[in-house]
Amino acid sequence: LVLEKLGIHEKVVFSPKAAQVSWNKIKYKAGDERSSEELLYALLLFSSNQSAEALAEKIAGSEGEFVKMMNLKAAQLGAVNTLFANPHGLPAAGPEYSTAKDLAIIAAEAMKHPLFRKIVASRDHDFTITGRPPRLIKNINDLLNAYPYAVGMKTGYTSKAGYCLVGAAKYGNFSLISVILGDKNREQSFKEAKNIFEFGFNNYAFRQIVSKKKIYAQQNIRGMFNKRVRLVANKDLYSLVYNQPTAIVYKTYINPLKRPVKKGEILGKMVVSQFGETIGKVDLL
Repeated sequence: LVLEKLGIHEKVVFSPKAAQVSWNKIKYKAGDERSSEELLYALLLFSSNQSAEALAEKIAGSEGEFVKMMNLKAAQLGAVNTLFANPHGLPAAGPEYSTAKDLAIIAAEAMKHPLFRKIVASRDHDFTITGRPPRLIKNINDLLNAYPYAVGMKTGYTSKAGYCLVGAAKYGNFSLISVILGDKNREQSFKEAKNIFEFGFNNYAFRQIVSKKKIYAQQNIRGMFNKRVRLVANKDLYSLVYNQPTAIVYKTYINPLKRPVKKGEILGKMVVSQFGETIGKVDLL
């Protein structure tokens, strides 16, 4: 929401409420004014809860209105098992929850933004604040150092949630997201994220599973002896699949053919699945 609603050079002023939010390694005071870009770095590299509150108030006018925007955005993305209670994730009086799948959905959407990708891949950032000496802050996401293909993304911890990590990694043109929730310690979360990434890179691939104009079925024409129509896919289809060709199932559904049969006519469809889950559909022409 910050990336969508604010420019990176917007000025954000800390309210007394924002200044009072706890658990901060960077301390802001009421009345401090900072750029939205600085606060995004503080938020994503250093878990600045004050920055989350200040940005929320800047965008929506109040924390409550911003939380409504967060929950609406999550639902629009398909993260339907998520409920936010505040902008920073600290323990709230009411219910707040999410799932590994929902966090992956939200993370994938955030990674579409170039500035977000740049920030979460940064191992450190040099803050130069007027009237103060420069300060170098290091990213607390040690996955960037622990795994050579890591490109983000964000750690999290509360006593109830345990150690959590949404990670991102890229190998060649293949990107993956991992989500670890409720771990016993931060180092273990990094180790488990690495294991997930290695499993993904070693066992999955983004492949072309259907080729446009390739023949996938043949069908007799009713009333015509020994005459068959060749049915071809109407488009190419690419998908992330478990990298064993024999595990992919192609099932065709053909309509009864009657004359005249015209070139380009849709005569059926083909459903491609793996492990019982549909991964794509094409028309057969």
